[in-house]
Amino acid sequence: MVGEAGISRSTFYAYFVDKTTLLRTWYAEFSQVILDAVQSWWSLDGTATKDDVRAALERIMDVYRAHPELIAATHEAIGNDHGVRQVVDDAMRRYIDGLRAHIEIGQAGGFIDPSLAAAETAYWLQWMAERGLHRMLRAELGSNQGRLAEAYARIVWNTLYAPTPPRRRITDSLVFRSTQPRGEAGAIRPTERRLWHLSQPISPKLTH
Repeated sequence: MVGEAGISRSTFYAYFVDKTTLLRTWYAEFSQVILDAVQSWWSLDGTATKDDVRAALERIMDVYRAHPELIAATHEAIGNDHGVRQVVDDAMRRYIDGLRAHIEIGQAGGFIDPSLAAAETAYWLQWMAERGLHRMLRAELGSNQGRLAEAYARIVWNTLYAPTPPRRRITDSLVFRSTQPRGEAGAIRPTERRLWHLSQPISPKLTH
């Protein structure tokens, strides 16, 4: 490592106690770069389209894509080094708090589903992204990066922003009026007969 950096071991140890200290320092700086990039997502408002969401998320992906090995090394060190785990947890809390604030602003502004639990939704989306970005971007070749970006954008768009279409009650589609079209000689068509039977209560005799 010091050879590739072009420095001596003594110079390295003048700044870092060991490699995990280097990872902690690097990840603390990296998390700020992530927070800067993610503002393009969290600043979106009710005029945003799915393409806007994808463009914002691709900026975040670009930041992760630039340092796949360091990100992997940081996550591998989480299980062994309390300091690394703490710096990653601190960064995740900031990511989650920022997304939660965005969700709450969107709910108040009417462009994010008001039924969502803001804190829990932010928690799921951020940890999903953190693990997915560091694993998939490292493993996938460039040809699949576009598909990953599209999948990520669809998940976020459908979870937060996509309008929810009104649901029709199933009974509305099963009610038949005498004015509905009949077959020849006024007979009920087979499809109508099957749907009519589905709409009827179950006979007590059939439950035994």
